[in-house]
Amino acid sequence: MPHSIHISKDELVDIALSIFSQHGYKKTTLKDIADAAGISTAALYRYILDKQELYDAAAHRGLSRWQRSVFDAVDGGSGTLAKFTILCEKGFSYLATDEEFRRLLENDPGIFPLFTGDHFVSINNASREMLKSIIKQGIEDGIFREIDLEERAGSSSHFIK
Repeated sequence: MPHSIHISKDELVDIALSIFSQHGYKKTTLKDIADAAGISTAALYRYILDKQELYDAAAHRGLSRWQRSVFDAVDGGSGTLAKFTILCEKGFSYLATDEEFRRLLENDPGIFPLFTGDHFVSINNASREMLKSIIKQGIEDGIFREIDLEERAGSSSHFIK
């Protein structure tokens, strides 16, 4: 039986990420999350408006961790090709280290804005800007061919000359 304890919103989002990653959005209930947090479902509403808000916060947390890991690795690279390689490799390999987030993506591939609206504009814009800056530097260095970055960055086009 849940008991009345204080839990921070950050702790609640971490718990929600764990539960959503196990069951996906549709199968997870607010009761599942409240039970895992050791609070009542009614107490959960002190922190959130609804399940969608909590899910978005949890997905945002996972995406932010992934992005921060990639950005930190790219910042440690020297040279355009090294940074581009690091971005690609770390973006992929991170999913092997963060099982919880990987499971969230497996349960809900709709997190990515391929066919629906972008629910994570700030995160996705920052990722696009990182990619564009590396490609722009590669163009300036003569490593990548000239392209319209506004039109093409983030597409599957081939950039290397």
